[in-house]
Amino acid sequence: MDNSFVIMGLALYAVGQMFFLTETYLEGERCGGSWDLYRVCGLMSSLVWPMHLLAIGVTAMWCARHRIRHAALV
Repeated sequence: MDNSFVIMGLALYAVGQMFFLTETYLEGERCGGSWDLYRVCGLMSSLVWPMHLLAIGVTAMWCARHRIRHAALV
């Protein structure tokens, strides 16, 4: 895989992650803006959950590539 695709993918991931982080932050501000454990956990989860999408995408690509190679060998 070319490095430019990795960089572009990471940049797109960062844009999406910042969008969801901003939305979560603004939602907390609209609800009163107090910093408690729930708000901090919400902000942290908005940083982490897009990684699940990335992991699913990488796994799907790996499985598809593995099946194609396996089918060619059989």
